[in-house]
Amino acid sequence: MLAQIRIRCTIAPVGGSPRMVRWRHSGPPMKFSKEVRYAMKTAQPIVALESTIISHGMPYPQNIECARQVEQVVRENGATPATIAILEDGVPHIGLEADELERFAKLKQVRKCSRRDLALSIGLKEPGATTVASTMILAKRANIPVFVTGGCGGVHRMAFDGASPTTDVSADLTELGRTDITVVCAGVKSILDIGRTLEYLETQGVTVLTLGQSRFPAFFTTDSGIDSPASVSTIEQAAAIIDANQLYNLESGMLLAVPNPNPMDAALHDQIITQALKSMEDLGISGKEVTPFLLDQVNKLSGGESLASNITLVKHNARVGAQLARALWKRPAYYKRNAPNISANIDSGFPDILVAGIASVDITGTAKDEFVSGTSNPGTVHENLGGVGRNIAEIITNMSVFRGGGGASLMTVLGSDMRGERLIQHCEAIGIDLDLAVRVDSTATYLSLADNKGNLIAAVADMEVSDDDLLPVGETDLRNYKMLVIEGNMTPNFIGKSCLNAHKLAVPVLFEPVSVAKSIRAVDSLTYITIVTPNELEVKAMASAIRGDKGTVESSSVLDDAICVAQRMRHPGQIKHVVVTLGSEGVLLVSVMDDGSVEHRKISGPDFPQERVVNCSGAGDTLAGALAWFLVQKDLHLDVEAMTYGIEHAMELACVTIQTERTVPSVALLHELLPKVV
Repeated sequence: MLAQIRIRCTIAPVGGSPRMVRWRHSGPPMKFSKEVRYAMKTAQPIVALESTIISHGMPYPQNIECARQVEQVVRENGATPATIAILEDGVPHIGLEADELERFAKLKQVRKCSRRDLALSIGLKEPGATTVASTMILAKRANIPVFVTGGCGGVHRMAFDGASPTTDVSADLTELGRTDITVVCAGVKSILDIGRTLEYLETQGVTVLTLGQSRFPAFFTTDSGIDSPASVSTIEQAAAIIDANQLYNLESGMLLAVPNPNPMDAALHDQIITQALKSMEDLGISGKEVTPFLLDQVNKLSGGESLASNITLVKHNARVGAQLARALWKRPAYYKRNAPNISANIDSGFPDILVAGIASVDITGTAKDEFVSGTSNPGTVHENLGGVGRNIAEIITNMSVFRGGGGASLMTVLGSDMRGERLIQHCEAIGIDLDLAVRVDSTATYLSLADNKGNLIAAVADMEVSDDDLLPVGETDLRNYKMLVIEGNMTPNFIGKSCLNAHKLAVPVLFEPVSVAKSIRAVDSLTYITIVTPNELEVKAMASAIRGDKGTVESSSVLDDAICVAQRMRHPGQIKHVVVTLGSEGVLLVSVMDDGSVEHRKISGPDFPQERVVNCSGAGDTLAGALAWFLVQKDLHLDVEAMTYGIEHAMELACVTIQTERTVPSVALLHELLPKVV
């Protein structure tokens, strides 16, 4: 997705409530992996990783194995890895998907990109591997403050000596002087002039720290023979210094040197370096080929020992870098300054699905002892974010982060109160788009009281949305969406006009009835609805309204009721579906073809043990949202087989929901529980 800076403001249209609008300022194009996008949306610590080590550091498949291991070390230490590279599309990628990482590792021709080379790869749409300098540049644009690499570039030996000095100084050093990023490395590569490198960094105003010792490390060995300009004994001390560097806007970067945990023998190392330098001089190697040549020579002369040491130190640096990113995030002032920048610096792109429905706050009070009416009862009070529309939008968004997709927009009303602000912050944090949300005076709220056994005593639902609050979904609103989901809390007028507009644009509509009383609000609009997802009682109420019964027909079966609703939905040239949820018995799917014929099948749910059930609230919302998401991923093939596939997988998601107290599973819970459902 293209990176964009987003600023939310509210404007008041003539004769209506203020709509929430985001003015977007497009920054340089960058693509973010799903994992990185989620970390940014939820303001989690991220660690940048370079890609030159993949393309130029070692051959395939050793390079891909090392890259995967380094990323996993970052994850295991509480941060999200963001490997930075330019792929064949000429766009910098901040984080690579698994297939992109594999493809990049196999490429034969990859430009090694420092600052001067970035425009070449981007402009010519050629793959490029980022060095320390270019990774710093792109990490800074993505607001990622910590970058892990093996070793930093520096002043080359003989750069200022001899009859013909080369003045060869790595661009890494000047970049550190002007880009506020912390580089975690094992010191300066020992094939370089470490003393002059440290002097050059001092001139550039770069703070250089060594972790855990007073001597500056030399990449393959722990001691360069030179004192470090400064040292810290803990990662927390390093975080405090980085915080101060940013607070006072010093603008220069910082270098945190971490001693190699698996160093080479010092005497052997010195002997090999001398021999490698002589070979370089004899062959006339110069420019950007110097470092790769010398590292290759050192690896050959050490019998592979240097490469093993290199891999070990990169993993160790990744561990330290992740811990440093977490330590920074634990500093309240630093987090407050930086978290909004990270979450606001990306846009998840235009969402696939528009959800129209309620976003509410659910307040539940549970008595500690036997409930006594007419007086105050000791107990607990819990406040959770809810609303059928919001729940559906959240599961669509979470699945888009978990497995891909464009996510959801939520057309709803949000109060201009503290609860409304909380809903806005949560929706924006997880990536629900609120471009079509409207601000009203108060937030929809559901208040319930339960006895000490959890049984409902009484409840008050302040959930109504009037036609004055929220205009129906217009054709202009719908043009860019692949599906519209409407839930039963909307008014009949809203449902009717919105479904008609969707029908005109051939946008499929899924209707979630919510309750028996509200299910009949869509009866007059069923011709324009593609899918309805009632339970047994709701489908009976809808069928009863269609037949004109004053009450429900007790003798009619669930199948009879579903067929009645499906036949009312029939429209030439389209297949329509009634998805009746049957609790633990699964789902009844009734489909009406464009010729009026009806097919039906019962779809069993996963074999799920009842003892793992924690809370069934939200299972229906999860199923509706997950079904919409699956169908969009299947390119909206709405035949019976595609519907069966979508329902089977949506029921798996519902099983994840009922294993938790949450009404909708988070991305973390999807990672943890979804593979265990099947």
